[in-house]
Amino acid sequence: MKLVEIVFLLILTGLIVVAANMVGYKADAFLSLQGVLVMVLIGAISFAIVRIPFLKNFPVVALATGVAIYASSAWFPWHKEVVAITNKVDFMAIATPTLAYAGLSIGKDLAIFQQLSWRIIPVALAVIAGTVVCAAVIAQWALHL
Repeated sequence: MKLVEIVFLLILTGLIVVAANMVGYKADAFLSLQGVLVMVLIGAISFAIVRIPFLKNFPVVALATGVAIYASSAWFPWHKEVVAITNKVDFMAIATPTLAYAGLSIGKDLAIFQQLSWRIIPVALAVIAGTVVCAAVIAQWALHL
C-alpha cells in the first residue's frame, strides 16, 4: 500500500471510531480523540516498522500488537498515561470499523472463494448461524440484566 493510502485509512478509521465512541457510548469527543490518536500513532509506527527491509514480510497486525503491548507495559516510561488515555475508547467502537474493513477485504477475493468449491457454503452458513445465535443469546442475557 502507498503511504498516502495508509495515512488516509488511519485517519478515516480514527474518525469512525471517535464517532462510534461518541454516539454509541456517549463518550466525550475530546477524550475519545486523544485515545484514538494514540492508537493511530501505534498503527503508524507499525506501518513504519514494516518498511524496514528485513521486516517487509512481517504482518502489520502482529507489529501493532507488539507496539501496543510495549506501549502499555511497565517498561514504557509513559505507560500509565497511554493506558489511561486509551481506556476512554470503548472496544466495540474499535471493532465496528475493523470488522467492516475485514468484510470489504474479503469481497475483493471472490475469485479465490469460487475455487474452494461447494464445501465452503455449509461451513459459512454454520459460522453465520452460530454467530447470530450467540449474539442473540448475549443480547437477551444483557437485556435481562
